Amino acid sequence: MQIAKQTPLFCFARSLFNVTVALAFWSLSGCATVEKVQGDDQPIPKNKGLAMLKINSSSGCLLFAANDIGRYINEPPTMMKRSVKLGSESNYVLLELDADKPYLITRYYEYACTDIYWYDMEPFPPMIGTKAGSITYVGDFTIHEPTKTTAKSTVRVELADNEDETLSEFKRSYPKLFAKYPYRKSLARFKVEDRNAYVDRAFRTATFEDLKRIQPPIPVKVKVEFQRDGKHYWKLDEELMFNVEKALGKSGLLAKNASSKTENTLVIVANNTGDTMAARRAGNDKGPTLGLVGRTVVDDYKFKCAYLVAKNTRREVNYVHAIHVALDPTKEQPKELRPTSMLDAFEKVVEDVVVNCLADFQASGVFQ
Repeated sequence: MQIAKQTPLFCFARSLFNVTVALAFWSLSGCATVEKVQGDDQPIPKNKGLAMLKINSSSGCLLFAANDIGRYINEPPTMMKRSVKLGSESNYVLLELDADKPYLITRYYEYACTDIYWYDMEPFPPMIGTKAGSITYVGDFTIHEPTKTTAKSTVRVELADNEDETLSEFKRSYPKLFAKYPYRKSLARFKVEDRNAYVDRAFRTATFEDLKRIQPPIPVKVKVEFQRDGKHYWKLDEELMFNVEKALGKSGLLAKNASSKTENTLVIVANNTGDTMAARRAGNDKGPTLGLVGRTVVDDYKFKCAYLVAKNTRREVNYVHAIHVALDPTKEQPKELRPTSMLDAFEKVVEDVVVNCLADFQASGVFQ
């Protein structure tokens, strides 16, 4: 059999083809971050721990603010060590992390880790951690993608505690691992989740029980805008929409419907007139304290709530609200006050405003 002579041009073309194939394989391998694990008897390295989590997402990739993420599952390696590829609707993931170090999830990619469609986790990035030589359940995460994909889009991450179900699934997959190493639970926190916020209850004038439910609920389009000192702050639009929709669902009065045939529109604008984070850094005191001990700041809000039918405003009302933040963690606060995180406090403020607004609209005959 005669072997054809390989010219320099042929050799160059073959080399170029090999490089192209190698790069394509590397790209398709996704964002896994550690050598392939054979079985579940791989030891946990010294000063490392495993974070156990479930991620509900159709696909995509999570990016961490770190470059030392390992992944304890059967995945091909890549050059990236700050990302985790998501490949199905329910992703059971074990991450190998440095012990006693906080890890922030900062970005979500819709497809591959190098895809152009990505979303910030700002301003509430989740934070996870673990202990040396142990397995830590940090929670179940659900990725809520934006309703519209733009260059300024953000994504919301919802955290749930489904420990029993998720732990059972991991034990079936890694029986040797769980037999060898201690297990613990430490749910993920959000970057601003210090429980030092207090919702001012004086601003809620109605309750869900005051509303006269309608069956079926009135379909409405919902438009929201979050502002800081009167200027649009797009990063919190999705968070505001999420909380408005949640409150509407509990009301039994209105139901979001984006159909073009829907003539009714609910508009809610939230204007944050007090920057808590900036005030905290400056250590400034401002406004009433609700009886809190030590230094405090007040995060003030002004809301506009309007109801339109066929683009004509039927009624518009304004509300104010406030979140009080205790700056001194060493001070013991009055027991009758219930501390919460800034994330949960904002949700409660939005719920209060929605209930007040719907009660006013209903009493004024707007829905008739």
